[in-house]
Amino acid sequence: MSRQVWKGSTLLNPEPPVLVSCGPAGAPNLITVGWCGTICTQPSMVSISVRPERYSHHLIKESGEFVINLPTESLVRAVDWCGVKSGRDVDKFSAMHLTPSPAAKIGTVLVEESPVNLECKVTQVIPLGSHDLFLAEVVAVDVDERLLDESGKLCLWDKLGAFIDAPADKQEITIAQIMTHTAGFPPGLHLWQLARTPEQSTELILAAPLDFQPGTRVQYSCTGFILLGQLLECLYGLPLNELALQEVFWPLKMKNTSYLPAGGNIASTEMQDDGFCLTGVVHDENARFLGGVSGNAGVFSTMDDLALFVQMLAAEGELPDGSRYLCPATVRLSMQNRTPGMAQGRGLGFALPWYENGYTGDLFPKETIGHTGFTGTSFSYDPTTGLYLIFLTNRVCPSREGTAIFRVRRLLHNAVYAAASV
Repeated sequence: MSRQVWKGSTLLNPEPPVLVSCGPAGAPNLITVGWCGTICTQPSMVSISVRPERYSHHLIKESGEFVINLPTESLVRAVDWCGVKSGRDVDKFSAMHLTPSPAAKIGTVLVEESPVNLECKVTQVIPLGSHDLFLAEVVAVDVDERLLDESGKLCLWDKLGAFIDAPADKQEITIAQIMTHTAGFPPGLHLWQLARTPEQSTELILAAPLDFQPGTRVQYSCTGFILLGQLLECLYGLPLNELALQEVFWPLKMKNTSYLPAGGNIASTEMQDDGFCLTGVVHDENARFLGGVSGNAGVFSTMDDLALFVQMLAAEGELPDGSRYLCPATVRLSMQNRTPGMAQGRGLGFALPWYENGYTGDLFPKETIGHTGFTGTSFSYDPTTGLYLIFLTNRVCPSREGTAIFRVRRLLHNAVYAAASV
């Protein structure tokens, strides 16, 4: 093979261009950047190259901030046009009918129509000749929730009918509706009495009439979460207990959290009619009928392990060793109130318990997220202050009839928040 030798040039082009937003929120600008790349993973860092004479150059240099907005097919014209027009002469957002939205962690804006936005803080500017190289740390990633399908198997807006042979009234129920308890499933069915086998429980849940039109109100439903757990088992090809270990407990280093716990250091729960007290066995009858592994009950944990989970949420998905378990956008999405105007606030699996007589008492703010357990367990996390409270009891021992836990929870939350606020 014969070769010619040319003078050095940037023959790596074409590279995928991006839209970079910059400047103050009141007067933002857009620039098309063709030279953009990843330079480091820990910390997450990127680079863009901009000519000093470009209008955006001084905006980025003065603020030390910019956002990389990944384009889609619908943004092709905007990417092309913004690359040949100057922000000195025209408002590019207005001209291209794009929406500037406030970034989460920095002072500039992102392009709402872009599905993924990387919020960047400049760490170094290196003059290289025709271009200056901006090195920047990615401090946040904003992701369109419609893209949140991290496993490639399940998405919030997927419908039951896409995975199982559901009756007509349940075909359109979404995963998000099940997670927010707005799907209409009844609170509970006595599956341990109605089903001949654990496998038949799915049929009974799907056959049961809905209590209301999906998406119209909140009703806590163990039934819906039992179905969700069974759906995950089918999709992943793993028992729910193994899936939880593999995808949640082990990555978070929750060493004492599992279904079907072994060992003797486990609190007892309800006394049975024969005088035997359940220990290390799930209290819920449906979950016990399903082998102790269910989407609604059966997980045993400790104070220390639950603290690891809450701390991960507080760090927006980052673990103490600097690795990432969830992206910040996913964590924020899970905490958002997805049932505005309804009697109870619900995130994705979380309660936003500011409704009347909520277990978080009177002082924790409305942004608080958390959950309770029938056996007397609960956790709360206030993202505005970073304060979290974990409360573990076995209040059903010896009997489930006790109701003092409801008042105790509220009083405890008030006392802790008041003490932390001094």
